[in-house]
Amino acid sequence: MATLLSLLIGLLALALMITIHEAGHFVMARLLKIEVEVFAIGFGKALKKWQSGRTEIRLNIFPLGGYCRLKGADELKEALDRGDDYLKGAQEGSLFKAHPFKRILTYLGGPLFNLLFALLLFILFFALPSLGWDDSNQVVVSSDYPTLFGLSGDERVAAEEAGILTGDTIVKIDGVETPDFYTIQTELSKKRVEEVVEFTLLRQGEEIKRTTSGEWDEAAGKVLFGVSVFLSNRVAEVDPLSPEALASLTPGDQIVEIEGVTVTNALDFLEELTHQEAPIILKVEDIGGNIREITYNPQIDSQGLIKVGFTFERNQVKQPGSPLWKAIKMGFLEEYHSIKETLLLFPKIFKGAFKFDEVVGGPIRISYIIGESRRSGFSSLVHLLALVSASLAIANLLPLPGLDGGAIILNLIELLRGRSLSVRLYVKTQAVGLIILVLLMVFVILGDFRFLFLGG
Repeated sequence: MATLLSLLIGLLALALMITIHEAGHFVMARLLKIEVEVFAIGFGKALKKWQSGRTEIRLNIFPLGGYCRLKGADELKEALDRGDDYLKGAQEGSLFKAHPFKRILTYLGGPLFNLLFALLLFILFFALPSLGWDDSNQVVVSSDYPTLFGLSGDERVAAEEAGILTGDTIVKIDGVETPDFYTIQTELSKKRVEEVVEFTLLRQGEEIKRTTSGEWDEAAGKVLFGVSVFLSNRVAEVDPLSPEALASLTPGDQIVEIEGVTVTNALDFLEELTHQEAPIILKVEDIGGNIREITYNPQIDSQGLIKVGFTFERNQVKQPGSPLWKAIKMGFLEEYHSIKETLLLFPKIFKGAFKFDEVVGGPIRISYIIGESRRSGFSSLVHLLALVSASLAIANLLPLPGLDGGAIILNLIELLRGRSLSVRLYVKTQAVGLIILVLLMVFVILGDFRFLFLGG
């Protein structure tokens, strides 16, 4: 039931973004005097329809997306049937009667509206109060957990180089007090490459100072120092159907050893777990201070990785929203970064850095993920919707037949040539685009079902 609810919420949210996309084409066409014959919300049989000027507005039975049909949609087919090489006698107000530049703007309308919608959501996200992690200023050093942080061992880790140790407490950075990890992140985000930073640490009751400079990380797009949050090794929730629950692991238990290796924090456990094979032997201490040993065979996912059937304790705190002026500024920055990350993703896919079906989801998977995000609170849902809307805009601008980007390229060529492209070229491009989109849809939907029912 929870999965179905997540899918329903996600599908409605995705439908909203597609409707906004089509509304962008609608508004831009109307502004440029291109007639819109039909603007439909949803697909299938019309539940209600009414006339607005020369446009028929339809509310269809399946509210999953929509479409915008411009005047002149059938003119290419009619010209092909007549055997015309070029489109002649386009009707007044039709798409192909309009100047190519106007057509380009009309195709840009959809992605532009998605970007504007994403921007509004990003601003709302930063203006709203949200739940954040109430983490202490105790830290771990990433080089102690190479598997979890994807390190090969050859990288320079600033914290390790400076002599900072896992378990140290950072009380000041360049003289600024850091009472929690959020403040540590905020202060370190201000630092530039090669800027020397002074850390004031508390180690076993003694205050010591260490200096180092951060390392620029291309993937993260910022300077990193190699410190992360020190997470409790106390169990918060256990999946009742997991092997860990069947082995008697319960909320409140503190994991003190895994396969004889001492565990002081959650990352100790997770790092060691990646190197173990079944069965897993844990030593845990319950709330009363009693120590016991449990043995279990962990679940393995489709990629052969061990699944953890429980969570660790981590306190949350309600954080106030930003002032409107600051939320607007942060909204623009967040949209810029989301567009940049989306653009950088495509060459990585083609280079084989990721499997295509791992990073490209279909409507079912995207809907499910959007729906599931509601569990993390309204602000998380808003942020994810903004990311999806921005990604939808960029994906539609790819220069592929069947997408807005492909249509823009054709009209740009026509604009530069100063004369129309042949009817056959337009029709062939549309046919190729349809085939590509159908094949892509089949591929991603199969991937969606594998994601939902096989776990990846």
